[in-house]
Amino acid sequence: MYIPMIPSFRPHILQYQVTTGGYEDDNGDYHPGTSSFKGSIPCRYEPNGKASQIAFEDGKVYIYQYVVYLNQDCREFNIGDIIRLLNNGIVVAEKQVQGFHRGQLNAKLWV
Repeated sequence: MYIPMIPSFRPHILQYQVTTGGYEDDNGDYHPGTSSFKGSIPCRYEPNGKASQIAFEDGKVYIYQYVVYLNQDCREFNIGDIIRLLNNGIVVAEKQVQGFHRGQLNAKLWV
C-alpha cells in the first residue's frame, strides 16, 4: 500500500537571539554580556524574490528579504529582534525583524 508523503506545514525552524548585559561585580571587575540563540520554533519562510515592500503602522516602508509564517500562538517579536532561520539544521539567514503581525490563523514576521 502506497502512503504519500505529506509535506510539513512548518518545515523550517526559527531561533531568536537572547542577550544578557554586562555587569560589574562586588570587586569592581567588569563581566561582558553574552549573546546566544534560543528556541526551536516551527516556521515556514519564503524569500521575497520580487523586492516587494510593506508599509507598517509607523508609516515606514520596508523592502523585506523573507516573510516568515509562524503558528498563531507563537511568542511575541519586536522590531529589531535578531532571528535565525534554519532549514534541515543549516543556518539559512540571520536577520533583524522589520515587522510582526499576529492574525487570527497565523503570525507573520518580515525580515
